[in-house]
Order: sequence, then C-alpha cells, then structure tokens
Amino acid sequence: MDHSLDRETRKALVRLAEQDDHEYSVPARIVLALTSGQDVEKIARSVRRPRKEVQQWAERFETEGLDFFGSALQPVSPATKAPQPPVEEMPEAPAYESESGQRRRVNPRQPRPRSPR
Repeated sequence: MDHSLDRETRKALVRLAEQDDHEYSVPARIVLALTSGQDVEKIARSVRRPRKEVQQWAERFETEGLDFFGSALQPVSPATKAPQPPVEEMPEAPAYESESGQRRRVNPRQPRPRSPR
C-alpha cells in the first residue's frame, strides 16, 4: 500500500484522529499509520483494535481511498482558515527622551546567585 498524502490532507487526518469522540477517529489513525508504512499487526496493537477490524479499514482505504471519510475530512487550506484579526497599530514612540518629557525608568539588573562549582 503506497499511498502518499499531501500536507493538507495529512493535517486534516491528524485533526480527525485527535478527536477521540468522533466516529472516524480510529479509522483516521489507521490510515495515517498505513500511509507511514506500518503493517496491520502493529497498527492493531497501537490503536487497540482487533486485527480483523484494522484489516477491514485497510481494505476499505485500499479500494475507496479517502472517500469513505466523506465530509468528515475537510482539508484546511488557506482559504478556509479563520482570518487573522487586524493588528492594531502602535502609537508612534518619541524618538528621544527629551521629546517625551519624562525619563525612562530602568530597573537595575539583579546579580544572579553563584552556584558552587
């Protein structure tokens, strides 16, 4: 089984696999493991499912590809990501101390305690 996944699809599968209460959480883990080259026996141990169930998901993935996830698998593309809020502009800082009318307070640096060598 040599299925390579693009980065966005892999991210979407990881997000789905991390949702423990989702019905496709385990199949997503199985598909991620299959695409990374793990064998069915090892995957069954890691997801704590019977080998037969893992084999069924592997066969389904082999025949259907990612289609069996349906709408549960939605790749996150730049267009679907939440827009970043606008960054507030910082007020322009005075260039020199004399312009602000105040002197900047500086906290003196405290010496660090020496550790015995």
